[in-house]
Amino acid sequence: MTTKKYSVEANGSSIVVAGTFAPQSLSPDWLCARGLIGEGDVDAANQEQIVVSNQLTTFQTQWFTLQVLPQQLVINSREAVTPALMDLSVGILSLLPSTPVLGIGINNHAHFKISKTADYHKLGDKLVPKGVWYELYSPQEFNAGTIHVTVRIEPGARPDHLVNELHADYKNITIQPSANVLQGIFVMVNDHKSSMFANVEPADTAPIAAKIIADNWQSSYDKASSDMEQLIVNLIQD
Repeated sequence: MTTKKYSVEANGSSIVVAGTFAPQSLSPDWLCARGLIGEGDVDAANQEQIVVSNQLTTFQTQWFTLQVLPQQLVINSREAVTPALMDLSVGILSLLPSTPVLGIGINNHAHFKISKTADYHKLGDKLVPKGVWYELYSPQEFNAGTIHVTVRIEPGARPDHLVNELHADYKNITIQPSANVLQGIFVMVNDHKSSMFANVEPADTAPIAAKIIADNWQSSYDKASSDMEQLIVNLIQD
């Protein structure tokens, strides 16, 4: 029987909304009163460390954590990832239709355990070849290891000349050693979208953000899950 070269040990998802928020408004009681979370979620939040203030609101339930700053809303999954995370973020934005939004991030991550140490090192060496570093530091005296790599994926082919242009929509894919899994790799896909907010009045952006999340969350999750696993396969295959 052939042993699989890797396994998915854990995964998670988050939705980040950059904009202007009033943290003190987004309390567990406020969300519950408007039907976005249940009374059990409020009870769970009150049993954990909870902060509700003008500068920060943060709390967690069994299935999500929420953090609100004046310039950012972040909702993270705690259990198996489900569309409930999308429903909650869309619900909040729908209840705050005049909230200015600058951009959103649909983020997904996974921890992969690599079965063989040789494949674990092969993965890092494919990402960052070590030859150039061993020309500076002798491999008989030093070890060069990959700590963190982020690659940005933007639409369009690479131009023949450098242009000073920032794309509003892009993906940042990060790969690094896992802090939670021994001989593991952490991969995260940040799917950033902000092009649809250009030339829109700030007070009209929240409904657009809610629609972007509702229309794209599932496909973004599916694509990220597929890409993360395929990346690991590509990096450890012979």
